[in-house]
Amino acid sequence: MRNPKGSRPKYIPAGSFDPEAPARFAASPEALETIQRIKDKHGLTVDIVPNEEGVPSWAGGYFKPDGPGGSFDPEKRTVYLGENPSLFILEHELGHAVDPYLPKSKEVEKVLRDQFLDKYFKGEFKTPAERLEAFMLGKPRRKLDTELTAQKYALDRMKEKGLEDDSTRADLRSYPLMYIDQGIRRSELGEMNIDNPYMVPDSVITKKQEVFDTPYGDVFPGQVRTSFMPNANTVVDFGDAVVNTLLKLSLDKNFQKTRQKEMDRAEAYATRRMGY
Repeated sequence: MRNPKGSRPKYIPAGSFDPEAPARFAASPEALETIQRIKDKHGLTVDIVPNEEGVPSWAGGYFKPDGPGGSFDPEKRTVYLGENPSLFILEHELGHAVDPYLPKSKEVEKVLRDQFLDKYFKGEFKTPAERLEAFMLGKPRRKLDTELTAQKYALDRMKEKGLEDDSTRADLRSYPLMYIDQGIRRSELGEMNIDNPYMVPDSVITKKQEVFDTPYGDVFPGQVRTSFMPNANTVVDFGDAVVNTLLKLSLDKNFQKTRQKEMDRAEAYATRRMGY
């Protein structure tokens, strides 16, 4: 989940990691109550550990369904948190941890991804609109669904305790809906790669492959960028092909209609799920 944003966000802390022993989490009284609740209700021990190396700085925390501490572990749930996390983020990740439908959703996501790629490489999608519609059925919609589940879980748990902060007062649809925005941008990126898979000088192709997803893969609203930075001092433009592809998509009425329909459907679904 994304860290709370704002100039000086006011949120209820979940605790902090000990600088002398980074793996040791000192839970706040509210977080201790949350940990005990999971033990009493689900019979599970909560293990809170720091975010792994390489995790984006915006990630306040996450939960991994597979492996020890995952959805199938009979004894514990492992939650990964960033520095000085809020109680809401802890509750959000525990919402994932106790979600009985999360493993199935991940399975469905993989099946839909494989189906999309199979049809894609067979050339069964004839238009950008068809490719967008099929792509959105996979990860974008699955992530929207599971993130809304975690948001609602966290909000309900905070309300049960009579707690309120900037996290609970925010529009909790915004973060899950970012996966829809991300999905649309990735679909646009795919359109660029159909005819122009490299689009950069040979000297930076290897670096491009390492960083290419960064301008597009992060979870935030925004437009597809037309350049990337292989280092702090250099900007590489993808060239006219990218600009022309984006222009063609902006003038493609069927693509824009499908794009808007997906956004409207997602917003209505998020509103219904969150009870706004």
